[in-house]
Amino acid sequence: MEFDYLVAEVRQEATAKANHVLNEARKNAKHLSLEAKKEADLILAGEKARALEEAEARSSIVSGARLKAKQVVTEARNKLVEEAVEDLRRELLEFAKSREYKAVFSKLAKQAVSVMKRDCDLLVAKRDLALAKSLGYNAKPFDMLGGAIASSKDGLIRVNNSFEALLEERNDAVRQKAFEELFGKKGK
Repeated sequence: MEFDYLVAEVRQEATAKANHVLNEARKNAKHLSLEAKKEADLILAGEKARALEEAEARSSIVSGARLKAKQVVTEARNKLVEEAVEDLRRELLEFAKSREYKAVFSKLAKQAVSVMKRDCDLLVAKRDLALAKSLGYNAKPFDMLGGAIASSKDGLIRVNNSFEALLEERNDAVRQKAFEELFGKKGK
């Protein structure tokens, strides 16, 4: 009987040790599982941060490319508007050679001289000298497209009715009109 008692005691001790080892293994497994989860969470957070940085970098590149594209389009549009304004200058120069120009010249010269309200010289394009003299003005040659500039005898006061001055005076409106003609009212 003592033998049965010894076997039962050994079994009981073995069961207790096995339970203890099993509990320790469970604790270690739980601890390892928590550590693995923490490590996985850190890796996941790092990957999310890296993916977010990449997305932001790509977004920045795309935004930069869009801005550059808008700049290129704007520069091209501005160049076309400049070309349209230059075409207008050439058309004015051609107009100054036409028959209809005499009436316009006469009106611009008369207005410039009347604003001066004193004896003055009339500065005109070289080709307009004869026209100005035929209208009774004391004319001097001046480098311009057309029109007239009334100038005081000392040259300190001028009333500028040259085509260039009229274009400059209406610069914004001329450019706006050219833009609308080229691209429509909304510029699309």
